[in-house]
Amino acid sequence: MKKLLILLINLIIIQISFAQKACPLNIDSLSIKEVEKNINNWNGKMVAFEGIVREIKIGHVEKAYYKIALGMEHLWIGGHTGAEYMKIGQIQRVLGILCIDSADEINKLYNDKKYFILSIAFIDMQTKQASVFPDMKYLFDEWAKGKIHDFGPN
Repeated sequence: MKKLLILLINLIIIQISFAQKACPLNIDSLSIKEVEKNINNWNGKMVAFEGIVREIKIGHVEKAYYKIALGMEHLWIGGHTGAEYMKIGQIQRVLGILCIDSADEINKLYNDKKYFILSIAFIDMQTKQASVFPDMKYLFDEWAKGKIHDFGPN
């Protein structure tokens, strides 16, 4: 019985360890200010974070534009999906590319920051279902294995 209990505990530890490595985060509510101070160094870099959907607007070619809160901070995300895939109040884990503010009129209309996130993937943290931009699935696969792709220095 003691060996069975030890085996069970080890399996749980392995599962927790594996789960922590999948889809890691590299930005949170505390690090956003640091990112903003060094925004040029982050332009074109992959970012991953988790937050709550606070607003949904319709953007370019009927794609959704999301405001996601990370604590008291927020980020605007140019979505790869239509607005029907997300709801206000959902917790989402996001993988995307940080882009310095563009000439996009939708971005200018809503975004109060000098940058936005171009989405690659969303994971609904309640259902664990993911939405992935098809041409970037290889980046999502790397993220799911615990690696955030680095495109190198700017």
